[in-house]
Amino acid sequence: MRSRLIILPIITLIIFVVLILRLADFVRLFFTHAGVAITQEEIKVAHEGSNPDPRKQWIPKIVHQVFHNWREPGNETLPEDSEGGRGTCMERNGDWEFMVRDFICVVRSFGGSEECEGLG
Repeated sequence: MRSRLIILPIITLIIFVVLILRLADFVRLFFTHAGVAITQEEIKVAHEGSNPDPRKQWIPKIVHQVFHNWREPGNETLPEDSEGGRGTCMERNGDWEFMVRDFICVVRSFGGSEECEGLG
């Protein structure tokens, strides 16, 4: 009986210590912890420099932008705010091809009409 009184608190203490250590490890995940500080840009440069992608690219890098001037149907120039966004997109994706199509031409092309050309 006396040995049970000694063993039970020791086992309880061991379990309690293990639980506290596990909880401390879990909480440490959400605060400053040891490790190498690295930015996303550094990760990208390291990945691209050491792991060139050997796979053949099957999907072409083409951005199809559809535009229609609803206010002035005959005017096919892009608005200034669209040009700014398009320019930024083109800047950041220099190896992509950009095609702007008029909305009405896209709708007609689904019907088999080839009379429309892209805007640029």
